[in-house]
Amino acid sequence: PTVPFIKVAESFGVTLLISVPLLPTPLLQEKTLPPFEAMKTPSQQCLQLVRSIPGVLAPKVGHKQASHVEENIQVATVSPLSQTDFYDRVAKPVV
Repeated sequence: PTVPFIKVAESFGVTLLISVPLLPTPLLQEKTLPPFEAMKTPSQQCLQLVRSIPGVLAPKVGHKQASHVEENIQVATVSPLSQTDFYDRVAKPVV
């Protein structure tokens, strides 16, 4: 059976940095993200989702404008989701 890379890394005690290109992300354009109470923008919601994936240390995001940095740094003021909360949110369809 095939084992996801993130599970293999986790078995070795390795956490991952994940590159998150926000602009072309279908999650932002299709409004498929689960709601996050403290996140006001789609990019903040995307970052919160990615940084909450079990085994992920942090998302790596490029910024072209200072305003993007100011917007996205707000995500750091809220804790990542717990593993249970993460799986609960991604398992439920968004309506």
